[in-house]
Amino acid sequence: MRIISGKARGISIQIPKNDVRPTTQIAKEALFSVLGSKAINARVLDLFAGSGGLGLEALSRGAYSCVFVDNSYSSCSIIKKNILHSKLENTEIICKKVNLVLKSLSRQFDLIFADPPYFSFQEKHFWHSSFFSFSSFLFQQGFFILEKSKEDEVSDIPNLSIRKIKKFGGSHFVFYQKDE
Repeated sequence: MRIISGKARGISIQIPKNDVRPTTQIAKEALFSVLGSKAINARVLDLFAGSGGLGLEALSRGAYSCVFVDNSYSSCSIIKKNILHSKLENTEIICKKVNLVLKSLSRQFDLIFADPPYFSFQEKHFWHSSFFSFSSFLFQQGFFILEKSKEDEVSDIPNLSIRKIKKFGGSHFVFYQKDE
């Protein structure tokens, strides 16, 4: 797996040996093609970060900063190695469960990536609950991008509107934006 564009283009990134399912190069390229210049100077939150591939790609393409969140010590260790190897800056790694981080998070972001485990994750109860107001984590023109299995239905999240859906192989990206 490599960073595919920007200042760290071509840098190899390690993948944790646990049950991480990294976003494919083709899917990542298509995702950033949809985002276009929105990654430039963006403040990014990478939830269920795994190897950190999406956040690192955003930083390489000009994002201002990225917070990586994963509950696996192995993943957090790999993310740290990938950050050092790529020489990308303005990063923070939080090695805790996503729901615990979101309970205490008080910052806003331009881009939020969420790539939860497909089959073991009770996403419907998590993303669609009123417990978290995901719109409060986004700046006004920000995007929340959820990667889902193609078998999972695409549904609304309170205070966010679906702007686009891109399908790639066994998964698809749902682009949500804050309601105006």
